[in-house]
Amino acid sequence: ETGVKAGEYGMMNHYSKYLTEMVESLTEKEIEEATKMAVQWNKQGVPPEVQADIARRKSNDILLYVAKEMFKRAGMRLFMLSAWKNEKGKLMVSSHDYNDEIGKGESF
Repeated sequence: ETGVKAGEYGMMNHYSKYLTEMVESLTEKEIEEATKMAVQWNKQGVPPEVQADIARRKSNDILLYVAKEMFKRAGMRLFMLSAWKNEKGKLMVSSHDYNDEIGKGESF
């Protein structure tokens, strides 16, 4: 554990090291399975259960990063609406307003 969060400065310094270690630890069979999965996902897209997991775990951090970057680079404030299907296929909808957290701004 490096203590660096996704999107923070310096993350990529640690990412490549740990990615290399992980890849080097794979067996030949694991590499073959991962390659088959990559080909399948590139043809058909990411499976719905994986999409749901990514939405649940990563969406808030990613959307906050986008909001910060747009404010920093363009002075733009964002209010975002997201929709996805959870692991059970239920439609989930959420709003994201990070304006209180960036640029000493106020929420819309």
